[in-house]
Amino acid sequence: MESALKQNQGFTLVELVMVILLVTILSAFAISRSSDRQGYLNNIVVNQLISAGRLAQQTALSRASYNTASANVSLNVAVVSGEWRFRIAGGDGETFDTLVEQGDERIFSGSNFSAACSSLTPAPFTINFDGDGNRSPANNLRICINSDVVTELCVSPAGYIYRGACL
Repeated sequence: MESALKQNQGFTLVELVMVILLVTILSAFAISRSSDRQGYLNNIVVNQLISAGRLAQQTALSRASYNTASANVSLNVAVVSGEWRFRIAGGDGETFDTLVEQGDERIFSGSNFSAACSSLTPAPFTINFDGDGNRSPANNLRICINSDVVTELCVSPAGYIYRGACL
């Protein structure tokens, strides 16, 4: 009885080799999926553009209560020296820049919701917000970020920027 228990303890060499082989294959697949630099850059550009749009809207809202002359805020999207520049500018001349490394993505904007993204106006472009945080002019603005994948953003007439198609 004692000799039978000793034979069934542990893993065989074949089992250990198979587990190591499977782990190696899975890790190689995971590394290849996560090493796509352009995919990261595209997500960073999208997220920074959304953040800059929301910050511009909040800045306009916060300035409206104390100074209506400087309440208007704009967000300018442009390429400067190989980087995307998202510049928030207030009516009082203050600016805040966010710079993001440019990959192979291109940004387009416009109000045509049925056209291909590449037929919209390419960057640079400016989004204006009034003192109530609304987009000026008060209509939807479609923003497309073309890279390996096309990502659509929408700026609503209320000034809110979100990922997805304009409704």
